[in-house]
Amino acid sequence: MLATGNNLRSLSHFFRISKSSLSLMIPVICDAIYNALEIFIQVPRNSEEWEAIGNGFRKFWNFPGCCGAIDGKHVVIKAPFEAGSYFYNYKQQNSLVLMALVDDNYCFSYIDIGCNGRISDGGVFRNCNLSEALENGLLPEHHLVVLYTTGSESSKVRSDFEDTENGRFVEGSWRQLPSEGLVPIPRHMYNHPSQNAREIRENFADYFMGEESVSWQSRMIH
Repeated sequence: MLATGNNLRSLSHFFRISKSSLSLMIPVICDAIYNALEIFIQVPRNSEEWEAIGNGFRKFWNFPGCCGAIDGKHVVIKAPFEAGSYFYNYKQQNSLVLMALVDDNYCFSYIDIGCNGRISDGGVFRNCNLSEALENGLLPEHHLVVLYTTGSESSKVRSDFEDTENGRFVEGSWRQLPSEGLVPIPRHMYNHPSQNAREIRENFADYFMGEESVSWQSRMIH
């Protein structure tokens, strides 16, 4: 069922096991899989482990200031009786949301399963404990990269907001800043990004399409 997406009726015919028996067996099997594989999904426990992931993104993917790639997947379900539109998503299906964060080596760093499908991506993230942990300062401060928007240096990362290593290790001035975690993002009643969010996106676009672009990226887009 987990691998094929088949429903209980088709599995019942295929394995010649009653649907009632399958409904008891599947949760037990899922628990066993979780217990066996739990060690392979380890959420970073401190800022040093987050920092190691960030260094991997910079080294292997030429992506500074990144501690993970996050996305969600709608898992289609049959809505419980009298659930109404609680699980009804924008694809006109009933679903649960699987949200996952992966590190620079494609390994899961964090997963959140079970949010009802009608919730937006931002809502799913806002309601998970990863969001709370990041806002409480778990993420290393120097991975909050600040980019220039001024003149010819629009594609350069401010050197004082990162450590550098060119023959010798040089600490950036970010280490002298007070550690206050991430700035809370206010909740909006609309889907349009803020001006600040748009500026950050454009800064990153300039950075990755400018002097820091890699030779193969245009070929991969087309």
